[in-house]
Amino acid sequence: MKVKNKQLARQWISYATFYLCRVNFAIAAPVLMLLLGFSELDIGMISSGLLAAYAIGQFINGQINEKYAKKLMSVGMFGSAAMTFVMGFTFDPMIMAVLWIFNGYFQSTGWNASTKIVANWFGPNERGKACGILGTSYQIGNVFSWLLAGYAVALGWQWGFIIPAMLFAISGIHWTLVGKQAPEEYIYETIEGYSETEDTHLGFKWTLKRTLLDWRVWAGAFALFFLNIIRYGFLTWAPTMLFELDPNITSVALKAIVFPLAGSVGGLTIGLIEQKIKNVTRVGVVFLLCLTGLMLLYPTLTTGALALACLAGIGFFTYAPHVLVVTRLPMLLGTRKGTASVTGFIDMMGYVGATVTGIATAIFTGVGGWNMAFAFWAVGAFASAIALALLWNLKKKKETYM
Repeated sequence: MKVKNKQLARQWISYATFYLCRVNFAIAAPVLMLLLGFSELDIGMISSGLLAAYAIGQFINGQINEKYAKKLMSVGMFGSAAMTFVMGFTFDPMIMAVLWIFNGYFQSTGWNASTKIVANWFGPNERGKACGILGTSYQIGNVFSWLLAGYAVALGWQWGFIIPAMLFAISGIHWTLVGKQAPEEYIYETIEGYSETEDTHLGFKWTLKRTLLDWRVWAGAFALFFLNIIRYGFLTWAPTMLFELDPNITSVALKAIVFPLAGSVGGLTIGLIEQKIKNVTRVGVVFLLCLTGLMLLYPTLTTGALALACLAGIGFFTYAPHVLVVTRLPMLLGTRKGTASVTGFIDMMGYVGATVTGIATAIFTGVGGWNMAFAFWAVGAFASAIALALLWNLKKKKETYM
């Protein structure tokens, strides 16, 4: 197995485990409401706290990870595991919200570090496929996290936090021991055949300019802002919605994983498509329009089988453009030397949208039920398509070393 493929596998495993301590709260949420009397607003407040801190951390850590990706990712893994572990011994929603805010910041160290490191290890002509593979990590991680939390919470809601935290800490130890930031630092030459003695940082002035002064980066950021309204609308509220229909938390977890599982197929699909065509953003726009239609269709379905199939479709058409915007697009616009920075900025805007949906969905469901929530998400999908359409003519170019 090539060294770079081993590194991709390590990166995949390490980032997948981030989700052990991020989306487990969604599975615990309906149980907290049932047993501890948490309100929908409490759940929305806690969820949005993590997302707001994650948004701020994405921008800050995206800049830092251009130089310290491996080290900062290790700090984030251990910090997140610690915050999640303490959640299992907390009964007050306000204290939980504070802990989840700190957890959100620690969580924000992972993704921009991952895209930076993959850009370091893979040449321009290989990055599309590598991005597709890396993009499946957070969907499969989501699936595993929900399954684990579903069975753990059945033992007692506290275990939905304690067990994932322990496993994530083990993953952090593994990453710290075997993770590698760049091939140059470990004797190997770069994939392009250009040799450096280290992963040279070009300075924060360069990375900030690369991030903030390119209108294409802003277009991608707004596309993710609206797309994350749907993605985190489902990640936060799908288990609660399903729990209202079937108050068996393990059964809910098994049904809810259809969304990220189908999403992993979507992420891999967009990566393979990107290898074959020059204008992959056009495919992303089409997928987002399909997503808009499915959002409008879902509330009209009357049978469980059709609803589950539609949920799978929503997962596929949500995650395919998501992987494109948060993985391949930053590499195209930021180059290897600015990938983490561009990723951090785009993801920051995405998590502002996610923060909005945490509380807004709670408000909409309280006013007009789930039908109004789906209408809200449909608007988000259509707005995301419009933003991504601004990059309709963005083409892959023959990239140089960076």
